[in-house]
Amino acid sequence: DYYLIAGTPKEIITAYTQLTGRPAMPPEWAFGLWASTAFVPFTTASVLEQARRLRGEGIPCDVINLDCFWQRAQMWCDFEWDTKRIPDPKRLMAELHREGFRVCLWINPYVSIQSALYE
Repeated sequence: DYYLIAGTPKEIITAYTQLTGRPAMPPEWAFGLWASTAFVPFTTASVLEQARRLRGEGIPCDVINLDCFWQRAQMWCDFEWDTKRIPDPKRLMAELHREGFRVCLWINPYVSIQSALYE
């Protein structure tokens, strides 16, 4: 089937989402401030230091985003933790949650050619 939807941008979006379904509103915390570890290697200690500093400075941060280095070097997107940098991921998540943070893990839609998952 093909559909042609004409009108103003608002009318087109309204008609399109009536056809396909309307997206859910993200949770309120998703609109808050996100702090990232950036594209540099990090450890459990450095992440917790960043989180505690944010709280200590009174910065109303909602999410800590762990960039690609939560995974093993050059094995990105195979969903395996780098246990040399983050030896106990469950403990790190629990500590961040206790501090009131949500956690976002960096992922992308590919698997490293060096990963066993590549095949």
